[in-house]
Amino acid sequence: MIQKKLSLKIGLGITSILLLTIVVGMSGYLSLGNLVSETDFFRSLDAVKTNFTQAENQSFRYLLFNHNQGRETQHEAWKKTNNRIEQCLKETKAVLSNTALDEKIAKELESVHGAIQTFAQAFKGFAVSEQSKIKQAASLIALFESIEKQAEWMDTIKGASTLV
Repeated sequence: MIQKKLSLKIGLGITSILLLTIVVGMSGYLSLGNLVSETDFFRSLDAVKTNFTQAENQSFRYLLFNHNQGRETQHEAWKKTNNRIEQCLKETKAVLSNTALDEKIAKELESVHGAIQTFAQAFKGFAVSEQSKIKQAASLIALFESIEKQAEWMDTIKGASTLV
């Protein structure tokens, strides 16, 4: 009888230790899952920030090469800026689609998404006005050249009429 009580106590002790080990292991596993999702969230935010920074740098490059010799580089910077902006918008939408976001963080991310859209619209508007400026400058140069040719022709006619 004493042996049964002792073996029962040892069995209950081992069982309770096993149950505690399982509970601690499960809580650790669940916490690790939360940690991985938190890490993915911050990795996504970092990707958005990195892409936006690169888009901003390319937009500065676009402005820097605003001369005739730099038009090819300016066009490349324009394409890269637009690509980075599109990536930022896709990534912010993907992060916003995460249903586990805190309400405050979700509102701030929506603000970030809106600000990126505003930046994209402003950059596209600037690029359109830049293209218009380039066309107008070429048109003005052609007009000036036409006026100069006409003035030379008029000088030639005046010179010929004075000889006659």
